[in-house]
Amino acid sequence: MLSGLISGAVLLFLTGPSYACDSVESLPGQNFDLMFAQNSAAVSVEQAKRLEAWVSKMLSQFPVREGVAVSGVAESAEIEPDELSVRRAESAQRLLMHFGLKQERYAVHSYVYQRMSIQDNENAKRAEITLLPGCSDHCC
Repeated sequence: MLSGLISGAVLLFLTGPSYACDSVESLPGQNFDLMFAQNSAAVSVEQAKRLEAWVSKMLSQFPVREGVAVSGVAESAEIEPDELSVRRAESAQRLLMHFGLKQERYAVHSYVYQRMSIQDNENAKRAEITLLPGCSDHCC
């Protein structure tokens, strides 16, 4: 039995390189909120520039990427909020691809934000973007 374990261990070391991961946890997602005007899915020049700078940073900081999640969000008081949230998600995805995130897997969702109270100041006129970094050895 012991000789079988030793033979197995030797075989593992002789069959090729083995890689150790630096971490057992995934790298944290990188988040960005792309803001929109009331009842609009058009991206302002200012917001487009902010997104372009963020994408540039993500491309240089994370050469391996697992994917991108995009959630279009609208407030219930906006005109046709279900459709508007979908259009915001689509606008965000198009810009992400235009700025260089072309090969990533995308998960695109949309939802209507329901305020919990009058004091709830959450600005739901946005697209929530999360880039999921990957590791070069795909083991973190």
